[in-house]
Amino acid sequence: MSGTNSLRIKTLFDGSKRKLFVGAHPDDVEMFAGYLVYKTSFNGNVYVAIATDGAPRRQDYYPRGNANNPEEYARIRRQESLSALDFLGVPASNTHFLGYVDQEVVLSLESLIKDMSYLIGDISPDQIFGFAYEGSHPDHDATRIAIDEALKRLNYDDESFEYAACNYYDGTRNLFRFIPRTGFRPVRIHIPVEERSVKDTIFDMFESQKGYLDPIPNNVEAYRVSPPYDFSELPDNRPLFYEIGGIPVTPEEFLNAVAEYFGDKS
Repeated sequence: MSGTNSLRIKTLFDGSKRKLFVGAHPDDVEMFAGYLVYKTSFNGNVYVAIATDGAPRRQDYYPRGNANNPEEYARIRRQESLSALDFLGVPASNTHFLGYVDQEVVLSLESLIKDMSYLIGDISPDQIFGFAYEGSHPDHDATRIAIDEALKRLNYDDESFEYAACNYYDGTRNLFRFIPRTGFRPVRIHIPVEERSVKDTIFDMFESQKGYLDPIPNNVEAYRVSPPYDFSELPDNRPLFYEIGGIPVTPEEFLNAVAEYFGDKS
C-alpha cells in the first residue's frame, strides 16, 4: 500500500470509498467490524466476502444442536449472516460466500487466492479490510495470506487495513486489541452508548452462535494499516489463541500447508 502507516478515523469513515470486508466465517465481519460497516454502507459502497460456509466437518462443533448435517448448518449460518448484513446496510447482491470448509481454509490457499483475486478485480475496492495474522483462528490467518497474495498478483495499490479480533499475546486473552507491530499504530473506535444497540441487534441475529459470541463486547472496534508479514513463521509465541480454543488444526499443520503453497510458487 502506498502512503503512510498511520491511520486516521476519517479515512475509515469515508463513505465515498468502496470498501471490501473479508471474513473467514459467517459472523466475522458483523462481529468485529459491524459498526464501521453500519456507518459507511449508506451509499451501497460496502461489499463483504466470506471465505467459508461456517460448517466444520465435525458436527460436535455445531452449538445448541441446531443442525443435523453440514449442509443444514451452512444454510443456517448463511441466512444469519445475510440477515445481519442486511440490517447493517449491505444487500445480498454485495455479499459473496466462497464456500470453503470451516477450519480447512489453509488447505485450499491457491484456490482461495484465485477467488480473492477475481473478487478484488471485479469489485475494484478503494479499501480492503481483513483479519490480522495473529493466530486467532487458522481460517483467519489463511484469509490474511489470501488477501496479501491476491493484492500482489494484481499489483493492486489500494488501502489494505485490518480489523482487530482476538489473540493470546503475552499470555493474555485479548479482544479488539492487536499484537503490536512497530510503526503500525491502531485506531480504536469507541462506539457511543446510544449506538451500541447496533452490535446488540446483530449479536441476537446469530442464534446458532450464542455461546461463542457472548464474550464479544458491543462498545469498541479497532483497525490499523496491514503490516507486512512473514508467513513462514507463526504470528506469535505459542500457545496461539486457536490452540487455547481447541481448534483441531495445529500450528505445525498450518505452517506445513503454507510452506507447500509458497514452495510451489518458488
